[in-house]
Amino acid sequence: MKAKLYLAAVSLSLASLAQAGDVPNVTARGHTITVGDTADSVFAVLKEKDMVSQDIQKVPTGLKLTKHYKVQGNSFALVFLRPAAEGPYRVVSIGASLPPAPSSATKNLLTNAKAFETSDFFTKNAPKKDSWPLKTGGMNNSYSFDDTENLGTSINVSMTETEHGTSNVSVIWYGKSTRAPARMTKTKEAFLTDVLRNAAPSISPQKVIAYIKKVGSKDYPEGSTVMPELPLRESRCTPAASERV
Repeated sequence: MKAKLYLAAVSLSLASLAQAGDVPNVTARGHTITVGDTADSVFAVLKEKDMVSQDIQKVPTGLKLTKHYKVQGNSFALVFLRPAAEGPYRVVSIGASLPPAPSSATKNLLTNAKAFETSDFFTKNAPKKDSWPLKTGGMNNSYSFDDTENLGTSINVSMTETEHGTSNVSVIWYGKSTRAPARMTKTKEAFLTDVLRNAAPSISPQKVIAYIKKVGSKDYPEGSTVMPELPLRESRCTPAASERV
């Protein structure tokens, strides 16, 4: 009998630089590229000359790659992410057009690390902090909070800052083992609510929590590689949630 592996880590990623007009798929060179496709399958279709530019951000599971393409007059953007520490990079978002230049409204969606570190929530929990510069410019700030429900582990909050402001905030916690799910408990709900109020005040914590509960209860045979990850933005408060086996 095949053993069932539970989803052992829950992570939430909030991206402020959303693509313009997200779509489930795009057609290029006679092939349809869909959210969930592996990077290898996409690069077998698109040519290097098709790429106009790319943005690179460091995230807990590796890199987040936003590649802007123009193929036969059609402009679009593909966001690649490796949801788990191991496994292939996949398309997690498709923009119907090239993203607009950052505006003040975009910048204000997420607060910066300095504001987060001066909040009462941060002072009360006194997390361990680690920061490092990114090769693409900017800084990544990682905060480790004690997980009171799972002794010996921690909850990690990461904030990536670029010249345009905070571009990404992620929160991740784990289950007790690979066979114990990372549950969304009342304690975790309260913690996540506090993080969002201080890191992304324009986002509804209730909508984020509801989405995590919705996708976390599903069984994904391939684990995190097929978990839905969608960009969070002001107009459509849809969080990106991924879980790892």
